[in-house]
Amino acid sequence: MENEFKEDTTFIGKKYLILVYILISVLYLIWRIEVSRAWVAWYTYPVLILETYGIINTFLFLISSCRILHPVWKTPLKTVRAKSAG
Repeated sequence: MENEFKEDTTFIGKKYLILVYILISVLYLIWRIEVSRAWVAWYTYPVLILETYGIINTFLFLISSCRILHPVWKTPLKTVRAKSAG
């Protein structure tokens, strides 16, 4: 049986984008932790948690969008005619 979906090959560098994103986000989190230690404000840890949550969400989006499939149009098996009113 043939595949009903066609893979989108418009952008080849998606996997490299994920690797670059991981590298930049890890470096950013290390920097954020070091800066947050210097702050004594009450909001440093909630900000760190929310930024980590945003990084994880973006990473999951990049993983899920790595393989985008588009349905392939096929001709209908049979013709269905509308019943006449009356």
